[in-house]
Amino acid sequence: MPGIIHLKVQVKDRTKYYSAQQSEELFSDQQQNSINIRINPKLIASAVRDGYLTQLAFYYFLRYHYKYSNISNKRGNPKRRIAQLSGLSQPTIDKYFRILIQRDLLKRTVHGYQLAATTPRHRRFKIAVSPAPTVSEIKQLLLCQVIRDCGQQQLLVRQLKNFCLPIEKQDNQLSGTSTPNASWSPYLSVRYLATKLNISCNTVRKLIRNLNERCVIRTVSSYSELIMDNVTPDVVNHLYGYHGHRYYKNGCIFEVQPARHTFLLQPIKPKPMTVKRYFAMQKDNRLRQLVNNERKTLIA
Repeated sequence: MPGIIHLKVQVKDRTKYYSAQQSEELFSDQQQNSINIRINPKLIASAVRDGYLTQLAFYYFLRYHYKYSNISNKRGNPKRRIAQLSGLSQPTIDKYFRILIQRDLLKRTVHGYQLAATTPRHRRFKIAVSPAPTVSEIKQLLLCQVIRDCGQQQLLVRQLKNFCLPIEKQDNQLSGTSTPNASWSPYLSVRYLATKLNISCNTVRKLIRNLNERCVIRTVSSYSELIMDNVTPDVVNHLYGYHGHRYYKNGCIFEVQPARHTFLLQPIKPKPMTVKRYFAMQKDNRLRQLVNNERKTLIA
């Protein structure tokens, strides 16, 4: 089901990459102890754009501990207990409460506080967390959800471009006819993710490293490849059709593809691109413009 991300315990092995087999073993051991939290992807995107994702992670932290969304004050100030559960200071909790109230995610009542309902009823998105999650862990899972959405958008764009090609030149993986359980691993650079997540490049690197250690994703970096030799430096500005970073060195042009991220516990599976689905997607103005530009490129 889309929107489900499983959080794994942090293991002692500090290697950068993990195999899918190791991830499946860790996932099977931890799956029974995980607890689901319902999320709203549109709310996450809004929080990333407006810069209150940490407060939103704190909101889901409260949803985890207060099943019925009522934070009662009958036993005294509830913020003291929340401080003990989260490990946050009292001024930090006061600040988070104030921001959540401004965002209409929390409201005061006679008996304490009431958490607002944000999950759409027609579609259910969930993340699976460990039995005692922290605000930082939940925030990393929310960011991972945004990364996965970027991967799905990249897959959709490539499927549309692939569908415009002749049948003999189409990629079976992108068309969804290669294997039933095939998954797509998107190419996402650190700079691109920093722009989408509204954080710095160093924070993105730290996030990717933590997600790899928890076996949520597997990241594989690419190496430099020679794409052209015996050229001048100004040729780099006139290359088309190449994706990734290009640089000039010793009369040659090299290319470095972005890192490839495989979602181990929630793979991105391509849906078959049919004519009906193709024309349905053209109702979106941005996708229609993309297809028209691709057709002009093929005709040229």
